Amino acid sequence: MHKSHLPASDKPEQKNVEEEEESKKKEKKKQKTNTDELVAGSVIEKVRVKEINFFDGVPLLSMKSEIVASPALDYNSLEIGQFINATIESVNELRKSITLRINDFVKGTLRIEHIADYPVKVLPPKFTQTEKQIKVRVFSNEDRTLLFTKKDSLMKHDVPIYKTIKEVKAGDKIVGVVVAANEHGHIVKSFGEVKGLITFEDIKNNSSKLSGDLKPGSILKAYVLFNKKGSGLALTLDKKLARKGLVEATEVKKKFSDYLPNEDEIAQLKTTFSSLWKNS
Repeated sequence: MHKSHLPASDKPEQKNVEEEEESKKKEKKKQKTNTDELVAGSVIEKVRVKEINFFDGVPLLSMKSEIVASPALDYNSLEIGQFINATIESVNELRKSITLRINDFVKGTLRIEHIADYPVKVLPPKFTQTEKQIKVRVFSNEDRTLLFTKKDSLMKHDVPIYKTIKEVKAGDKIVGVVVAANEHGHIVKSFGEVKGLITFEDIKNNSSKLSGDLKPGSILKAYVLFNKKGSGLALTLDKKLARKGLVEATEVKKKFSDYLPNEDEIAQLKTTFSSLWKNS
């Protein structure tokens, strides 16, 4: 049969032309859609830096709602003490811990000792419902090991938080969690890397200031006697004793400052010994 007797849709030439036209329409529609979404010079209301391309020296941006709304895109973007709405991903009854998900890339742990101010032995039912959102706070974030807290005393906005242990000085208030005990006393850990020791003797002398016996998971509000070279804190329940330590430390610092050169004397020393620095 001659091709002229075939239906229009079955003619090879006609079919190729129709496919080509359809392809052009789709491409044109696609280009129009992309042009409508982003036009040079237009203002984007909500955008977020997803990552930095250091090779090309440019930031990579995203307009995706889940990325824009996420409280953290990686572990480094989280701050100690930050409030987070996280999702319960899984529950480990054996280890008595809960895995919380901020997004697909950032996850952390809520341990049983951080669920309530007073130590509990079993996970409450409300913390075992997977895919449920709960409000928690970043307690520590070290080497991608993210720990959360839900203790009422640590969820308060006015609880003192120090970025590093070097910031803590005599007389400062510390709110932390008892994590262990040794032959000297109880070890207390607060937000971030801040940790200290409160002796059994201090607890005995100030037992009236405690509401019960201390054990792992107990909340403790104490004051700093001194900071041991940034490696640990000596704690006390006696606020007056801690304030006395602050006064003594201030007086010692003041005595030393009397022997330090002032700004004019430092400038004169630099001028006098500048030639020695150049030749050394």
